[in-house]
Amino acid sequence: MPITTSSSSGYSTFVVNGGTIQNKGFEVTLHLVPVKTPDFLLEYGYQSWSRNRNKVISLYNNQPSYIITKLPECGTMVAVAGKSTGILRGSGFQYLNGKPLIDTAGNYCQDEGVGRYRQYQCELDRGHQ
Repeated sequence: MPITTSSSSGYSTFVVNGGTIQNKGFEVTLHLVPVKTPDFLLEYGYQSWSRNRNKVISLYNNQPSYIITKLPECGTMVAVAGKSTGILRGSGFQYLNGKPLIDTAGNYCQDEGVGRYRQYQCELDRGHQ
């Protein structure tokens, strides 16, 4: 992660390790040959299942969160201590009497004070090899 420094050092930023991340998961691969004779071979190709869970244990200088990147018109991807890596944070919408407010251009009015987190990791990834 880039950290701003005094320009008197000759550099405007320096790069540090952004934090500590923990990964836990598994992968299972299956390859079956249920029938094998001198004249015939029945083979079930490689099938794999995997699952990975990760968690931001801590961030540089004990920051509670760090913006990884800003996404066009929909929010940011952030690292938050205690949550999964690369979660998406977006704004909520303003409501009046249970209905979303719409501006003169026809867009929903965003409520920047509301931070909503969404994890984008799959529960179980199934792939073919």
